[in-house]
Amino acid sequence: MGMSELMLPEFDALSDERRQQIMELIAQHTGVRLLRIERFERWGRSCTTGVFEAHGREMVLVPGAEVTLGWDHFEQGLDEDTTEELNCVMDEYEIDCSIPELVAQGMTAVRSFTAPPLLVARRYEPLGWEEVDVNDKRILPKWRSSLRQLEKDHDRRSIEIHKTVRFEKKGDQIRAFLAHEVTLKELKELLSRQGFTMATADEWAWLCGGGCRTLFACGDYFTSDMCIKYFKEDGDDRPYTLEEPNFFGLSIGYDPYQYELVDAEERTVCGGDGGCNICGGLGPYMGYLPASPHARPQVKGGQQLNINFDFCRPVIRLDDLKL
Repeated sequence: MGMSELMLPEFDALSDERRQQIMELIAQHTGVRLLRIERFERWGRSCTTGVFEAHGREMVLVPGAEVTLGWDHFEQGLDEDTTEELNCVMDEYEIDCSIPELVAQGMTAVRSFTAPPLLVARRYEPLGWEEVDVNDKRILPKWRSSLRQLEKDHDRRSIEIHKTVRFEKKGDQIRAFLAHEVTLKELKELLSRQGFTMATADEWAWLCGGGCRTLFACGDYFTSDMCIKYFKEDGDDRPYTLEEPNFFGLSIGYDPYQYELVDAEERTVCGGDGGCNICGGLGPYMGYLPASPHARPQVKGGQQLNINFDFCRPVIRLDDLKL
């Protein structure tokens, strides 16, 4: 069967023995370490796949598939609370269109796509911040006043001097990070040296939504029992619903404040709008629309990356794998 075994629906039909064999072949071919076979279940879907370790990060094998991406209508429709929320936003900002028309403005067109199988980092990663010892000589004396301030302030958890240094506190321990400017070209070269690349925008949409036809992988709207970041109630200590691993084992599309870089000639991002809609008071639904798997990628342009908002998810392509 060859590489077709890494494409759905064939992938789901693999025997336990064949699945284990394939995962071992992938580890041997790519140089990563196979940790375990794990079944991930979320939002009515599941995937039994390999979990690997590469350069200190966990990665999962995400199978490929022939899928439909993009959005042009609600599959389920909206509940009463979400409809009321959107109507209030449209009234306040004098938006003169229907709710589907409003949503469609930020979505990509419906299209077919062949998603390839990929090894994918389970979480995206920050850029440009080097962790150093708090006594590192590169931390200038004038910055240490911020360190002493953090040590004395029991309620504060971090202090950052813009694009220079950041101190983070957890319990009695303080970690220090120095900032470094990073370009897209430099990031790609670093990833390439380690055997990685980034997903394309269409691949990111597949990883985030799994080909779902609803607006989000969880459905067309957020239910009242979900714990949504930036909108949870006081005293709610549950983990954020959208940050929990999806059916591929990935934490993805869960924070609109954080851009996820995708492979392109110039800086292009998915998964958020830098928090613009949330900061603008548009509420949770409009706030999270840019994190939809169907949302239009944002071409920011240029090569300079923003180390406070841009994040990277390394992937490994399996194009030349022989099964």
